[in-house]
Amino acid sequence: MYPMKITPEEYAKYFAPAPDILIVKRYLVDYSKVGRIAIPGTVQQASMRFVTVGKVLAVSDHASETEWIEYMKEEIKKSGYVGFASHIIAECPMLPQFELPKDISIGLLHVRDVTQILSNFEELLERQSEYEKKMTEDHGNVVSLSPSLIIKGD
Repeated sequence: MYPMKITPEEYAKYFAPAPDILIVKRYLVDYSKVGRIAIPGTVQQASMRFVTVGKVLAVSDHASETEWIEYMKEEIKKSGYVGFASHIIAECPMLPQFELPKDISIGLLHVRDVTQILSNFEELLERQSEYEKKMTEDHGNVVSLSPSLIIKGD
C-alpha cells in the first residue's frame, strides 16, 4: 500500500464531523528560537500546551442538541478561528490509505470546548509578521530579552 497525501481541507470534506463537532487545524508556532536565542526542547514542549488557536476546517452540518450550539456553530463559521483548551482536542481518525503532511496537526473539537471566537485573526498574523520583519531589520543581531538585558550577536 502507498498512502496518498491529502490536505487538511480534503480531510474535512471527506471526513465530515458529527453533530456538535468541529475539525480544527492547530495554529502551530515554531518555538525553537526567539530571535537568535535557542530554546531547549523541554521548554518548547511545556509551551505547546498554551498553543490553543485553531483554524476551523469544518463545522458539522448535522442538527445539534441545543439552540445554543447551533448559535455557536454559526458564529464559529463567521470567524473561522477559535481558541480552545489544547488538552481536550482529539486527533482526527485516519485510514492508513491516507496521510497528512507531518507538520500539520488537525483534530476534533466539541463546540462546547471552544473558549474564544477570534475576530480578524489573519489580519493580526499579518501585523505580527510585519512587526517581526521590522524588529529584525532594526535590531539585526541584537536581541532584547528584557529592557535591562541585551545580548549582542556576532
